[in-house]
Amino acid sequence: MAEDRRGQDEILEAWCEVISEGAAWDEAAEVAERARRHAARAGEPPLALYAMRLEGRAAAARDDPARAGELLSSAADGFTELEAIWEAAVTGLDVAHLLVTSGENDRARSVAEESASVFEKLGSVRELSLARDLLGDPT
Repeated sequence: MAEDRRGQDEILEAWCEVISEGAAWDEAAEVAERARRHAARAGEPPLALYAMRLEGRAAAARDDPARAGELLSSAADGFTELEAIWEAAVTGLDVAHLLVTSGENDRARSVAEESASVFEKLGSVRELSLARDLLGDPT
């Protein structure tokens, strides 16, 4: 990662997402820690939420549903508080996936429907498709 501090927020935010998209879970802890430290130093609450979501996704991949649920729910709540509705909805899909694996299908459906509503409103095609797949809705 770049050592120049300018734009570090965006760089670390992007790394959190790249690690998640690539399922490079062995790198998650280090990137999340860097993001969390920078967020605290720079006063950037959204970055801390990206780090928390990354840690939650990594916990889910490590089959630690309790920790994953705690982190992902907290990240979703934080994004909601910041009115980052798309990020909250994306994180909601993570929570919904976790609920499905825990056998909590009714709660998962509710969370996924809420996320799908946001994606539909915002025209977020990829994420709407993911939500519909989770809901078993082919449309």
